[in-house]
Amino acid sequence: MATKTCIANNQDVCLPVSKMPHPYERSPINLVSYYKSIEDNFPVVCTTDGSKINSKVGLAFVVFQDHIETEVHQFRIRDECTVFQAELLCIAQAVNWIRTNENISSNFLICSNSFYSLYALKCITSSNRLIVKTQTNLSLL
Repeated sequence: MATKTCIANNQDVCLPVSKMPHPYERSPINLVSYYKSIEDNFPVVCTTDGSKINSKVGLAFVVFQDHIETEVHQFRIRDECTVFQAELLCIAQAVNWIRTNENISSNFLICSNSFYSLYALKCITSSNRLIVKTQTNLSLL
């Protein structure tokens, strides 16, 4: 099990307009309702979670390939971060993992229980750096 420490900085959260990519270069996520057998339709499934417990903030995602757990990634971030930031960063980390694994097809599912993160990722006019970067990475898949 890999554990990494990340520093999430609250400064410079928003991109200046001059640095914003064209909306064509950003892909909003495709939201689907979860049902018990949905995972059967995807060879790669990542489940994500971010949380704050006893004032400590962390996140993790688990990768399943053909219903077999293949990897677990855990990250510790600054205690000042919110659960929303942890959840959003976790989804971003899962997207990065999918993008850097060339053997992964474009047919994947990321499961998250973070309503706000999912809806934030649907908005292609957001100036939040992490949202923009995640959407840009998704458009490359």
